[in-house]
Amino acid sequence: MQRQICGQVREAALAGRLPSGQQLPSSRELAATLGVARNTVADAYSQLATEGFLEIRQGRRPVVAKLGSLSPAPWLEPGSAPASPGSGGPTLGVAGSGTGTAQSGTAASRAPSPRPSRWAAALDGSDWPFRQEPSGVPLAPGMADPREFPHDLWARCLRAGARRAEAHDSADLNRQPLREALLAHLVQARGVRAQAHQLFFTPSAQAALDICARLVLNPGDAAWMESPGYGGARAALLNAGAALHGVEVDAEGMSLPDDSETVDSDDIGGQPQGLGPSAVGSDGLDELDGSGGPGGVGGVGGVGGVDGLNGLDELDAFTARLDEFIARLDTFAGKSDIPPTANPVANPAGRSSPVPGPNPFATEREAPKAIFVTPSHQYPTGVLMSAPRRQALLHLAQRNGAAILEDDYDSEFHYDGRPVAALQGLDVDGRVFYVGTFAKAMINDVRVGYAIVPDAFAATFALAQRQTGQIVAPSLQGGLAMFIERGHFAAHIRRMNRIYRERRDCLVGLLREHLGDRLQIQPPAGGMQVLAMFTGGQDDVTVVRRLAAAGVCARPLSRHYVGTPVRHGLFLGFAAWRPDEMATAVKHLAAALDA
Repeated sequence: MQRQICGQVREAALAGRLPSGQQLPSSRELAATLGVARNTVADAYSQLATEGFLEIRQGRRPVVAKLGSLSPAPWLEPGSAPASPGSGGPTLGVAGSGTGTAQSGTAASRAPSPRPSRWAAALDGSDWPFRQEPSGVPLAPGMADPREFPHDLWARCLRAGARRAEAHDSADLNRQPLREALLAHLVQARGVRAQAHQLFFTPSAQAALDICARLVLNPGDAAWMESPGYGGARAALLNAGAALHGVEVDAEGMSLPDDSETVDSDDIGGQPQGLGPSAVGSDGLDELDGSGGPGGVGGVGGVGGVDGLNGLDELDAFTARLDEFIARLDTFAGKSDIPPTANPVANPAGRSSPVPGPNPFATEREAPKAIFVTPSHQYPTGVLMSAPRRQALLHLAQRNGAAILEDDYDSEFHYDGRPVAALQGLDVDGRVFYVGTFAKAMINDVRVGYAIVPDAFAATFALAQRQTGQIVAPSLQGGLAMFIERGHFAAHIRRMNRIYRERRDCLVGLLREHLGDRLQIQPPAGGMQVLAMFTGGQDDVTVVRRLAAAGVCARPLSRHYVGTPVRHGLFLGFAAWRPDEMATAVKHLAAALDA
């Protein structure tokens, strides 16, 4: 009853039916009229007075307070609806209440609605993630098989991890036990080189990519990525405001320009693509570029902002820092004799000049500030970047002051030959940001990503992580640490390598047997999916739609290109699917190609 009384008075006051200054019945009178206890009405009046709808004074009847013209909806209780005379609840009979006007309601209906930002509007036109992709059906790529996962062991580790998190309560967002356990695994299995404080955990690998991109890119900066390449990386780079260029992939990985040649968009085998600084907004992290990060030069925010200055000494310090910041900006434009920093990528706050030496780019604008690669298992072609190409990539990034974003998304699974170490392990001057995920090695429900960042960016990444709320629950971190420490993680990876290799061979065999004349298939040396390229002129998007209607999932190769597609084909997963499931799916694929 109290809730209904409050709701009716709120709605009537906001709609103008109870004008400002209108007296309401006393609690005794209204209680008698409604047939409820007086305390019920008194409590309702008290609540309305607390919310600012009524003015209550000793010895006087309640009076409607002066209100603005608002829609009543925001004030309704969760799950409640406006009471009406026919609703069965009590209604208020207030003298004069019918003399109010509905003008405020009409004005509210004419009020402009919030408009989406340019970034939000651009999301509607994004083709990642693929919207017409059915979930949980064969041959969905990138999925681990939950039927083969040791759920009981994982549950025990989660319980133990929760107890550990409770016993060692800490403000640290990235728990030390998981840092040490995962880093030991990555050092041994992937050859990374880092300290525990450089390792961070995020709710997904995409979240880690997003933070990394924002830490090294300003709106309008050039960024390169493989084409075809990972749609999530494209989204992260565009969200950071990058001018995106796709770089073609050959048998050795990303095809890099020769140092002796001038490079433009055509030379790198792709087309610029991006929303630009006017179309992609930041979400509060732009100020980190000049926030006085490790080894960097602070902007206004680096000394707490103008409002935080107290006294002449702090003002002088602020002025000196600002002069230094402007001097460095002049350095970028070639207007100053201040010598450049030897390692620009290890300076997150400043934007120093590239390492001295020959530069393959005609202008600073053409040089990339960030390069995204998947060197251990190129997405989606499965190509392994050769050792000479890796060295050339590091050299190119060094010459141009660029950061490298390395996504090592499913490197735990390798079937032919010896696995190649991560590119991050070859980095000697702190420019590679290494990103990985537990979702591939374990199950999709464990959507925890991680990033190893250069030492100079560790403090800045921690601040960005806190400001954007990209935090993993301590109990989940504790469970993951236990899962690794007790050997379950490594044992599961070894077992799944055997199973996934058999499934890869099964799918490749089925495709060659039934569709060998229409598909070009190169078995991947690792990973969780196969790329099957069309030999004819089929449109892969059309084929994917036919497969979806038949309950089969595939991703079109053409949607992975930055700019104009060069080839058409299908991205088919094998890891999560058993032989009989794949056999049925291949029959549907044959029918879709025949249609």
